[in-house]
Amino acid sequence: MILSRTSQYAIQALIFMATQPHGIVVLNHTITKHIGVPPTYLAEILQSLCKSNLLYSFRGKQGGFCLRKKGKKITYSYSSAGTNYICLWQTHST
Repeated sequence: MILSRTSQYAIQALIFMATQPHGIVVLNHTITKHIGVPPTYLAEILQSLCKSNLLYSFRGKQGGFCLRKKGKKITYSYSSAGTNYICLWQTHST
């Protein structure tokens, strides 16, 4: 299966955030440094993950992103219909 660059970056960002202590807010530029993605592009990806209820976003000087739940496992389901790709993310707390 070939994943889009956006999906690859989203997975990398989620993995990085999962390695942080639960509830710790991670700045966009911190994730950018670790996975090597342009900050504005990553911000769009992270906002999309917020809308999918995977992340919390916090505004302001102390703002950033963190996982919504202390998930032991985040699963990724990928299906294609023609050239449109639908990505479904789900957290499982155990």
